[in-house]
Amino acid sequence: MQMLFTVQFFALTVLFFLKTVDAAADTRARVYFDDVGDIVVGQTVSLYIDIDTDDEKLGPFLFPDIAVDGIIILQPEQLGTSYSKTEKGQQIIGIRKKYAVIPKRSGELTIPAVTVSWSETPEKSIATEPVSFQVTVPPGAKNLARLIVGKNIEILQEIVPAETEIKQGDAITRTIRITAQDTLALTLPPAEFATIDGLTAYPETPQLSDNINRGQYSAQRIDRVVYIAETAGNVTVPEISYEIWDLPKKAIDIVTLPAVSYEVAKIANASLSAPYSNRIRRVLVNLIDALRTNLISILWILICVAGCGYIAYRYGQQAIDTIANYRRQYKRSEKYIFKRLRRRCGKLSPPALRNDIWAWLSVLCKKDGIFTLANVDGCITDIKNKAFLHTLLRAPYAASKNGDALTPSEIRTGIVNLRRDILQTFARHPSRSNAITLNPMTKKA
Repeated sequence: MQMLFTVQFFALTVLFFLKTVDAAADTRARVYFDDVGDIVVGQTVSLYIDIDTDDEKLGPFLFPDIAVDGIIILQPEQLGTSYSKTEKGQQIIGIRKKYAVIPKRSGELTIPAVTVSWSETPEKSIATEPVSFQVTVPPGAKNLARLIVGKNIEILQEIVPAETEIKQGDAITRTIRITAQDTLALTLPPAEFATIDGLTAYPETPQLSDNINRGQYSAQRIDRVVYIAETAGNVTVPEISYEIWDLPKKAIDIVTLPAVSYEVAKIANASLSAPYSNRIRRVLVNLIDALRTNLISILWILICVAGCGYIAYRYGQQAIDTIANYRRQYKRSEKYIFKRLRRRCGKLSPPALRNDIWAWLSVLCKKDGIFTLANVDGCITDIKNKAFLHTLLRAPYAASKNGDALTPSEIRTGIVNLRRDILQTFARHPSRSNAITLNPMTKKA
């Protein structure tokens, strides 16, 4: 018999192992790039990981973040794309995960094997093969820090005021807006606002935004600075140049934002008034920038505050009355009275403790009719609990069998056992719980 059991166990183990091997063989991972031709520094290319399987119940798959020196790798889309295909007459389903890869240096770069896991017991995983690719510097590029790679690239500048004659304390606002496709906002270079003699610069927080429409990336970056004219004379907001590598054209281009000069007129008592006006302008500029950046959040906060105010006005008193009523009902409940009784054991005089015990029992057995001590005995099945109750009602702190007075700990333990005994009786015989009060003054019939 033992030999037969051993053979069966060995056969089951072999079958389970073969099934595991087959399941692992039916799940495949593949990693590849979009066919974009030569890849240059700063270009955003798509890396795909496909997981093929013939088990439709497999998953969900967990795709990790990837970190490689010299490469920015992001997951712009949180969810993968499901697909199905037929191979050799067999239906294959899969999940495709898209990564955005942005090389920041030239040469041969390698993305190591990526391990994709899925939820099973125990957790299983599969690894891709490492993938290498060649990155070059765009021909003619001189300043990679100012390079923009993409298509339909547009760089716009707005400088206000348009008038070239201003006075001390006036503000000059310069805004640079860059938009491009087939790239992400973090690849767009920040504007380098130069320090200008006679002007104090207050740069604002850059605004970055990305949009993905049917797999097409589009990005926007807005940089803004406010200059305050401090001294009289001629000041010039200098030009800014960007290098552009247009992907369709495969050619480098230079975009230069022109410089603008202003004539700053001197005003009386400028040394006294300018610092204070500059502080006020700086506060206003920061306030306007915060409002512009967080306008939707501020509106939501105002709507929530107004809604909470209306709810408090409309239902506040009703809620307070409901809570107060709940507290009153809870203080009259058996659970609350029992907890209070346990806390007060050993702190009350015998008469006061007996009153608390009767108050608790009257709530515990609350139904129709009158309930006396004899009726309570009928709800207790354990003889020890009956003896404990009679002793407790007669003299709570009387001497116990061993000659010692009942301690508060013994009383608390005893009433817990007593309560459990009565509740178990009610659970077995619901009709015995038909009582309304436990009155020690009621005489036996």
